[in-house]
Amino acid sequence: MIVSEEGYYNGEPRIKGNRITVANVVANVSEMGLEEYCSDFDLARDNVLGAIDYCAGQRCEEGVVNYCT
Repeated sequence: MIVSEEGYYNGEPRIKGNRITVANVVANVSEMGLEEYCSDFDLARDNVLGAIDYCAGQRCEEGVVNYCT
């Protein structure tokens, strides 16, 4: 599940229950591949795919923190 909370990473969307942001997931999966990323960060495949899906329909905003809105 993707959450965005004021006070955590300036509201940047992240995977619930940890500090891994959607932007981090998208950037690293594109470099490492899905299976390696899930394994290296001990994340459920469904959570990683959910983060990618969340970002797919969004547009990127640049600022102090880059993230999809």
